[in-house]
Amino acid sequence: MYTPVEYDDMPLVMVDNFLPRDYMAGLFQDIVNLKHKFGPPKWNILKEGYASFDPENPINPKCRGTDLWLPDADIPIGPFISSYTDYILHEGLCYFLRNCQNPMFHVWDISDYTMRMHIINYGDGGYYNWHRDLYVSGLTVDNYYANTPCMFTMALTLVKDASLLKGGEQIFMYRGKTRKFPLVNNQLAIFSSKLYHSCSEITAQADLPWEYRRFNIQMWMGNIDNNQKK
Repeated sequence: MYTPVEYDDMPLVMVDNFLPRDYMAGLFQDIVNLKHKFGPPKWNILKEGYASFDPENPINPKCRGTDLWLPDADIPIGPFISSYTDYILHEGLCYFLRNCQNPMFHVWDISDYTMRMHIINYGDGGYYNWHRDLYVSGLTVDNYYANTPCMFTMALTLVKDASLLKGGEQIFMYRGKTRKFPLVNNQLAIFSSKLYHSCSEITAQADLPWEYRRFNIQMWMGNIDNNQKK
């Protein structure tokens, strides 16, 4: 079973080997089944809408990759993606977060949060630049539309064979300090929206099969706004 680790110099928790193997295999297959739904990434620009970027354009200050936002009323998702929140909201993990040393995690209360899922795929030349996750916008897992400040991100890295990729490290920055984590399969990062983060550029064969690229499943968590419920 996994063991969460809290870092004392920034609001960050890391969890290795987060998902069991059989579930992870099914989750990968659910994602592969949605390959045709991935497209140029959309980044939320505060509350003013979205800006799309061409993943083939080498001049891109935000990122290079393809992504997908869920839930989406027009996208049927498989059983493993549908049940992913059961792992994210597991009582043991939530108990750990409520008792973290960093007071930023002390507001943790499942009944006050909603989530939106962001899945992004990076191949050769893929990266994302320094940024913070500011807003949870769109249809949430609770089936209503939200536009509320993001409080936490829970980002899971998935890669079938890390030896086929170079780079892809997760990097976090807070108050002038940085931490870098190498590309590891099935590693969950939980961090405050105040934390800047990035992913270093990936080097891989140009013809690497799509399902062997670096995936990141992010659950963006924000406060529930009862006025926005359907």
